[in-house]
Amino acid sequence: MMNLHSWGHFLKYNFWVFLLVAGDLMYAQDSPPCIPVVLDGFTTEWPSLEKTSDTSAMVVTCTDALGDGKDIDITAIQVTNDENNIYFRIVFNKPYPLGENNSLFLELDTDNNPATGYRLNGIGCELGWQFGQRLGYYKDSETADLTPHKDLGFSFVPPFTAREYEVALSLNAEPKPGIKLFRSDTIKILLWDRIEGGELVPDIGKQFTYILHRNCRNAVVLPKIKTRQENAFRILSWNIYNNGITDSTRSQDFYKVLQLLKPDIISFIECWKTSAREVDSILKIILPGKWFVKKYGEGIILASRFEIKNVIPVNPGANENIVGFKLQIGNEELMFFSCHLSCCYFDAERIIETQALMAIINKEATYQDGKIKMPIILAGDFNIVGSAIPYENLTTGRLHLSQKPILRDLVPVQTDRPFAITWRDYNKIFSPARLDYIFYSPVNLLPVHSFILNTSLLSRETLLETGLDPNIMSRCSDHLPLVADFQIIKRK
Repeated sequence: MMNLHSWGHFLKYNFWVFLLVAGDLMYAQDSPPCIPVVLDGFTTEWPSLEKTSDTSAMVVTCTDALGDGKDIDITAIQVTNDENNIYFRIVFNKPYPLGENNSLFLELDTDNNPATGYRLNGIGCELGWQFGQRLGYYKDSETADLTPHKDLGFSFVPPFTAREYEVALSLNAEPKPGIKLFRSDTIKILLWDRIEGGELVPDIGKQFTYILHRNCRNAVVLPKIKTRQENAFRILSWNIYNNGITDSTRSQDFYKVLQLLKPDIISFIECWKTSAREVDSILKIILPGKWFVKKYGEGIILASRFEIKNVIPVNPGANENIVGFKLQIGNEELMFFSCHLSCCYFDAERIIETQALMAIINKEATYQDGKIKMPIILAGDFNIVGSAIPYENLTTGRLHLSQKPILRDLVPVQTDRPFAITWRDYNKIFSPARLDYIFYSPVNLLPVHSFILNTSLLSRETLLETGLDPNIMSRCSDHLPLVADFQIIKRK
């Protein structure tokens, strides 16, 4: 549920000034007047939900009465934009599964002409995006064309059931080759539940208008790709898609990324046919020095500069791609969990798997009085879609001995755009999503830097500096690597 998301951030957003130490993000007061949106599913950077009559405002809000929908009851929509995207905040009366099994449409009149597109509630909609079917319909003639998310730059977060969502569309979207979607700066917006008696926002006979701010720039300063601090350790969590590091067509790209990032602890996911010995041999060549490498289950490989003292199965006999490793970092022990939860529609399995994770944390890393024995990190591909219960199991504390939250969602951000998206496959019907996470225990771990490495929109200067190219991450995997530097908070 989105009311849990305030716990998910290391520090809360401020509307104009924001600092996130873990990601080195800062919103500067002297930036142009653009709301500092980060597409992460946390909406605290958005202003309060009060109806806006000024359609030229930086953020425009349309509110709706409670109880006037049938299956869906929307209370508000907010809209803003930056130099690359238009963003929508959609607020429901109660948690609702936006990404599946619904008939909700986002309708947009993008040429400010009621005579073109679909005629709905007095506006002419060129684009209709059907959330439940994960498809768009673009109409600029007598017939409509199916339009996939990749042609629209469409994303939404979170991918699980929530009360609030953030949605992004690219301002450079081309539903047809060479045809721009946004041909007018004046946009009319409609949310429509296409069933009898379904929700309609705004109400019948009313219009919701937003005017694009073409000179606006997002005030978020994106995290830098830099080496870790000397007094910190760096973790890398990466689903490498089907043995990527030993795939002859991709391995050189992986080597280049690993040599740039220089992690101390690496959690590789989907090492189905890759052995610990192979990974150890590779790392000793590209990142010389001592490595401790263990494989567990079908596809988890952990490589660590620090001694692996113990391997602790989390879900034996079921999904064994979830495992805990006790590492020795100087005089401190660290409990590190590599996680690859069940995919797709297996909500029940993910609930059981997160229950098992918390049970192991209670047993291995918690005193009887509920205090934490050692630093804890959970990293990997959590596949949390559908039910929000797995996320809540990890972040609310309801399954911990203390009955208090002990884990925080780090929420790193991409290096080339203000998105927390970690997975994308433009050949699939599912739009880019946040599937990979790093959770940590804030009582004894301080995140000092973090990022999701993406290169497709990096500046030429940064590409030359890093030796990467715009397409390297797409060649490597459908998942992006998550990087975080932590300091251990010494016990008093």
